[in-house]
Amino acid sequence: GIIAMVDKDGKVYTQRIGSASAGGYTDAAGVTARLNNPTTVIVDNISSVKSDTIFWIDAGNFAIRKADPFIALSTAQKVKTIIGGGDPSATTQGANGDVAKSGLGARFDNLKVMALDPVTGEFIIADNGNAFIRRVNHRNGSVTNIAGKTQDFSSKDGSFGTSTLYDISGIVVDDNQDIYFYENSTNKIRKYTKSTGSVSTIYTINTAQKYSYGTAYQGMLKIGNSKATSSDFYLAMDGKIIRINMAGSKFTEYVVAGQKGDFGTASEDYGDKDGPGAASKLYEVHGLFQLNADTILFADRNNNKVKAINLKGKYTGIEKVSYQNASFAVYPNPASYELNIRLNSFNAHNISTATISDISGRVISQKPLTQEYNTLDVSTMKSGIYIVQVQSGTDILTSRLVVTH
Repeated sequence: GIIAMVDKDGKVYTQRIGSASAGGYTDAAGVTARLNNPTTVIVDNISSVKSDTIFWIDAGNFAIRKADPFIALSTAQKVKTIIGGGDPSATTQGANGDVAKSGLGARFDNLKVMALDPVTGEFIIADNGNAFIRRVNHRNGSVTNIAGKTQDFSSKDGSFGTSTLYDISGIVVDDNQDIYFYENSTNKIRKYTKSTGSVSTIYTINTAQKYSYGTAYQGMLKIGNSKATSSDFYLAMDGKIIRINMAGSKFTEYVVAGQKGDFGTASEDYGDKDGPGAASKLYEVHGLFQLNADTILFADRNNNKVKAINLKGKYTGIEKVSYQNASFAVYPNPASYELNIRLNSFNAHNISTATISDISGRVISQKPLTQEYNTLDVSTMKSGIYIVQVQSGTDILTSRLVVTH
């Protein structure tokens, strides 16, 4: 088990936590640490400290662990087990169970997903083996059960002690500290309301759409705060990503990436293909992450890639840069909505300019490039072939651009 850092352009850094060839349960530095099936990595950049400390579920050791930030990439990150699993210095395998104690005395079973409370910076975890949602304070190590009933997997609504949970594969916390979660086996989106302590089912996935119900790790996002009149849920469904728009009590489902077909039959079409919506192909989606207002990143696990979906409708593998040299990177190509230009050797005193022209030489768009990462809007340009020229000092890059809608 390893944890690696990937930047938003797909660059994978050589610094590692753990070893791909050797799992285990050892608190140590960098590659000498031993992990067992790490899932749901969270960076603590919300608390008042904003430490950028890395936290994750070490599922095979039934523990929550942390490591120093990826700040000094020449320095190995120190790993420490903070909650659950038992003392790594006394055992080679973390211990499971059902104990809501503090620190290493806590016991979990079948940890899969956790989310960050945006108000307190605490973690909300799904302890699937014990059928609880638990609040975890990673600063003092405390663990508190807030929803569910010990090993009762019947998925019932109600107050604490009455409500039950079953097989949670995605969980999010909004700005009201209300918790939304997706039950993989029941196809339900459910809500824990903090003010009442009750759990209610707010939507059941349309089974007539025959989505695949494959297990995903942290396969859920909610975009839109508690005051918004409309919010979107994004769910990882094995070979596809679906969006569920919630406007009051009305819900609408869409497939935004991957193939829609009958799960377990020939029509369930897995693959590795970029493209808009259902024209794209994926194979086992995990870990939905909102990069910015327009972009979701995810792991296409069986294709061994990190990919991005543009919320305006275009998805692409971020590791595929269309054109780059020592100074510039231009992507994606073809483009439908936005063209990204990265100046790899950005100099604030040497402002660059990007010019887009049609094949007759007529200038369509021109924009100063004032930072390392720049975005140009091409959504209003007609489909066709264009020329992109980026000039920075004496360096000039010329590339062909294809715009498709």
